[in-house]
Amino acid sequence: FFFAKDVSLIFKAARYARANKIADEPAFRWWVPYFLNKQDRIISAVKRRAVKRRKNEKFGLELPKPNDVRRALQIDDETSTSHW
Repeated sequence: FFFAKDVSLIFKAARYARANKIADEPAFRWWVPYFLNKQDRIISAVKRRAVKRRKNEKFGLELPKPNDVRRALQIDDETSTSHW
């Protein structure tokens, strides 16, 4: 289990090792590729989530922006509910 601060330092060390071409040394060879690959997976997952949540949805329901009463009432009319 790593804390976020520790993981970011590990990613920095892995990028440093690759940039300075020491990633093939025995001390780095076993962990640098793993963490660089993991970093790419984390970044792509965050980007996917950002694309999905652009519409401000939660539990399949569109959330109106704060202080947007008109849009909240429109959503109620469109869905025939009275959530807002």
